[in-house]
Amino acid sequence: MFKTPENTIKIIFIIISLIFISYLIKVFLKKVELKRLEPFKTVISMFLMVLAFYIGLFYASKDGNTFYIALYPLYVVIFVATIASVKNRSHHIAKIRKEYLLKEFGWGIVLAIFSLFALILMNIRQYFAPGIILAFNLLFVGFLFNLGLIYITLKRKNGK
Repeated sequence: MFKTPENTIKIIFIIISLIFISYLIKVFLKKVELKRLEPFKTVISMFLMVLAFYIGLFYASKDGNTFYIALYPLYVVIFVATIASVKNRSHHIAKIRKEYLLKEFGWGIVLAIFSLFALILMNIRQYFAPGIILAFNLLFVGFLFNLGLIYITLKRKNGK
């Protein structure tokens, strides 16, 4: 862990950054500060998204594998599309009747089992490059998030 001076500097920088971030969270999570920052929330969220993108790009390119560097935007697009899909769908899914949700959930489970079996085969046999398999795994996680949204909506409709 502390074998080289570079690792020591990185670890100290990470610790100082975490302390600074925790202090900022403590200061800015007060209601007065949140109301003061509300007009700037789109700028702050965009800045944080760009920062997260570049940190991920740094870690993807750390080992010098250009294949992963080239595929990194694909991973980000899959992740952002999953979040947008779940968020957008959560607004519309409450209007769908329960019997259609049950059908969609049933077929979703069948497709999830089939997709999981296909992913296991792809991981075992290495049909594709590891970067492409990672993209498929991310797509599967997005599918599971949407399936979870359907399940939560069904539970709410059963509770009514």
